[in-house]
Amino acid sequence: MLKNVFLFTGEDSYSLEAELARWKREFIGKHGELNLSVLDGLSVETGEIWNAVNTLPFLGEKRLVIVRDLPAGTTARESANLENKEEFLTEKVEQVPSETILVFVSPVPDKRRRFAKKLLQNAETKSFPEITGAKLVAWINKEFEKRQMKVNSAISGRLAQMVGADLWQMNQEIDKLCKFADGEDIELTDLEVLVHGQLQDNIFKLTDAMGNRDARKMIECFQNLVNGGESPQQIFYMLVRQVRLLSLARSVIDEKKTEQAAQILKVAPFTIRPLLTQAQKFGWAELRKMYAELLDIDTKLKTSGIEVSTEDTRALELALERFLVGVAGK
Repeated sequence: MLKNVFLFTGEDSYSLEAELARWKREFIGKHGELNLSVLDGLSVETGEIWNAVNTLPFLGEKRLVIVRDLPAGTTARESANLENKEEFLTEKVEQVPSETILVFVSPVPDKRRRFAKKLLQNAETKSFPEITGAKLVAWINKEFEKRQMKVNSAISGRLAQMVGADLWQMNQEIDKLCKFADGEDIELTDLEVLVHGQLQDNIFKLTDAMGNRDARKMIECFQNLVNGGESPQQIFYMLVRQVRLLSLARSVIDEKKTEQAAQILKVAPFTIRPLLTQAQKFGWAELRKMYAELLDIDTKLKTSGIEVSTEDTRALELALERFLVGVAGK
């Protein structure tokens, strides 16, 4: 095992960041802020990381060096040098001085890379997997208790269903509900009025309507999203993402690789089955045409072919409605 080297990883970024913040607070309280360094692993040179690791503590016993994201090639030149970077770090990480605590933060490390493999196999790993099901409900109940509020299982279960595993949004929704209740009991009707449902869940409903070629349902879902406060730009980019995921899922089905679907699609496990079910409703010709039409909308957005402002998004809304109606006619 690597001494004093840690890897924080996992899709639950809320819990990961909370634990990292706790580490920083406790370290600063004991060793001082001057002995803390936080670096961006994607932009800094490996030499800069290593200089921070080897700097002696100032009026303290320890140094804490946090590297956010594993070093990677972000340009053609950097990509060409990535092998050298990985070789350097893979060798040097064995030599971290005893007075330095080195923490790498990578929610989804590329397990194909040599340095990532080294860390996963030898560093002390702090894993933060996405919270779902009963664990999510228990987390919700605990958050309400922290705010001196108690809710029944129907409330916490419905909230988990509406918001999903995004704990950043969940935290905001719990705050909103507690402030609204002002010490009174929270009712299910409060959730339906106040909670901003998970965008991904609503996009799934829209995609189901697309698969069924139900133009009326598609427009209804789209308008519900807009009326619920989602920006048409955000809906557009989620549609692009969804068509890309449907294409990947269609490929998984055709190549009979459904067992590896989670690894290939790189999405939360509970979304795999709905994606595969939806993908079966679309042929390759449809998916290619949908992607081309979304690309055309994207091009027009970037070249003022579709003009959008903070106050006026009607042109984009109209373009997206035409796209949905076109899907129904395919």
